[in-house]
Amino acid sequence: LALMLWDRFAEYDQLEDECYERGNPVVFAPGAAVDTPLSYCNSFTVVTKSPVTGALSVSSATSSLSGAIVGCGYAALVITGRSRKLCSFSIADGEVTFSDAETYHNLTTVEVAKKVGKEHMVVIGPAGEHFVPFASLYANNQNITQGGVGCVCGMKNIKFFTLSPHSHGR
Repeated sequence: LALMLWDRFAEYDQLEDECYERGNPVVFAPGAAVDTPLSYCNSFTVVTKSPVTGALSVSSATSSLSGAIVGCGYAALVITGRSRKLCSFSIADGEVTFSDAETYHNLTTVEVAKKVGKEHMVVIGPAGEHFVPFASLYANNQNITQGGVGCVCGMKNIKFFTLSPHSHGR
């Protein structure tokens, strides 16, 4: 699903060799059977074009984030475009709300997680904000992904996003 959505939302005419925010979606897709009561079905996949390799980065992780995506009523999250300034967004009660995140600039992932205080969140640290090619993401209290997904989020000016699940199932 994540690969198919990346291909669908990628703007190939804007995918230049050194430009990773324009035309390059970041896709978060829960794994199969996440919305079942089986405790071992809790994986998700993140796909984007990697600033490390220049090819697609496909990373999978095991985390409660997968259930939170489904609990918000989504089969996947696709992030496109770029914010003009550092921002965050939250998904709650079927709505997406964007906020200014400038006050979190240069804070570590753990510092942001403590200040925001949400159970389900994805955040980048200073490495992502400063476009370090191999920057990773911090999701639900664990470091995840390879291939520079944190750098791509930094280029898109996304410091963090939170999820507040309200249902069970997609």
